[in-house]
Amino acid sequence: MLHENVTLRALDVSRPLARTIMDEPASHVARMLKVNSSLVELDLSKAGVRDFGLRLIAENLFRAGASSALAALRLRCNKIELTDADCVLALRSLLMYEEGRPCRLESLDLGGNQLRDDGAEKLAEMLNVNASLRSVDVGSNGLMSRGLCAIAHNVMRHPKLVELKLWGNHFDTAAGISSRAFEGRSTSSCSRWTAYTTASTRGRAIAATRRPGTAARGSESQVGPVERGEERKRALSGRPAVRHSRRAMSAAGRKWCV
Repeated sequence: MLHENVTLRALDVSRPLARTIMDEPASHVARMLKVNSSLVELDLSKAGVRDFGLRLIAENLFRAGASSALAALRLRCNKIELTDADCVLALRSLLMYEEGRPCRLESLDLGGNQLRDDGAEKLAEMLNVNASLRSVDVGSNGLMSRGLCAIAHNVMRHPKLVELKLWGNHFDTAAGISSRAFEGRSTSSCSRWTAYTTASTRGRAIAATRRPGTAARGSESQVGPVERGEERKRALSGRPAVRHSRRAMSAAGRKWCV
């Protein structure tokens, strides 16, 4: 049915009831993507997609070329690692900018997978050759300093990327320093750059990059009394405050504009 459909714009097949170990949902969807020209959003979250399934999706989208209208691909909470060489090559080919074969993908959601630092470095290289993505989510992927720094250095050169979600990873001092490079970022399409990070102890390095007594520039979040008290203590001590209260922790992942 989806092979011939020309009206469907969004498809959500997340959390399929049938569980397999052969990436069957991704295999069926990939064959559909090769010929479908109307689908704009696809959600395959919690579908057990592994590197092989992502490879099939990327290969068929690449073959579809300009006839594909897919702009948003959500693959949250799967088992993607980006350790398979064929998968990495297929995804890189899809995201790479080439004259006469533009990539239409604008949003890539890989949150809650198993990229870790090795996978993050490979994804960072792909971002370096991409010119279409505006939003990337790599939250909760077990990233540490090496992976976070690799992504930070490559997104700075990206012409269109305006949103990067990093919450749920492990920030240390090096990752916090790299995040300062985001300040003042502006492109021809957007004067602000938005990063989503955690406000937990793992985000301590991010808080440390701000001057004592000042909030993040351009912040749009609502600051509660508990957080104001912590900010006041931090201003007096000259050191970043670590928020432990339940109420403050509920603000984890709020928007932070730099």
